[in-house]
Amino acid sequence: MSRRSIIRKFQVFTGEDTSLNPLSIPSDVSGVDSITYQLSIDPAVNASMEIHFSNDEKFDQASTEKLDFGQLTTLLGSTDESYIVHIANKGFKWLQVRVIDNGGSGNVNAWITGTVGGA
Repeated sequence: MSRRSIIRKFQVFTGEDTSLNPLSIPSDVSGVDSITYQLSIDPAVNASMEIHFSNDEKFDQASTEKLDFGQLTTLLGSTDESYIVHIANKGFKWLQVRVIDNGGSGNVNAWITGTVGGA
């Protein structure tokens, strides 16, 4: 019988100021098939979000690359204060969230979870 790998809900941003363009802590996502980021933002936040990945054995910020979702992921607190992003793991070792301020202010909280698909 194989072991099931999961990432239990883990906070990667805790009250981070979006005006400082914060980077989340890197998360090792090897061994899981799907990853979910859940974000909660203040009403005055106006920012965009990027997910960066690295396949290096040891995390190195300089070697990360941005995932291309084909569109800008905007975080606009005046519209919605909760966001969920689902990612299929295509062999990624590390993931990290980057928030880029667009002139708003406020804080962001974020959590990551990961699961393995059924066999």
